[in-house]
Amino acid sequence: MKSWSDNWDIICPIFKFSADVRKAIYTTNAIESLNRTYRRVNRQRSVFPSDTLFLKLYI
Repeated sequence: MKSWSDNWDIICPIFKFSADVRKAIYTTNAIESLNRTYRRVNRQRSVFPSDTLFLKLYI
């Protein structure tokens, strides 16, 4: 709770939005988080380390 009270000037404006707008903001953050996780997993588990190897296999 101390961090909330220390940063209340930053946190407070979000509560001025209507409930529907806040829900959209929270949903957007969740989607961005999911996309970030997806990109990280795909970057780590690349099947082809380079585009040239992919092209050699394809051709």
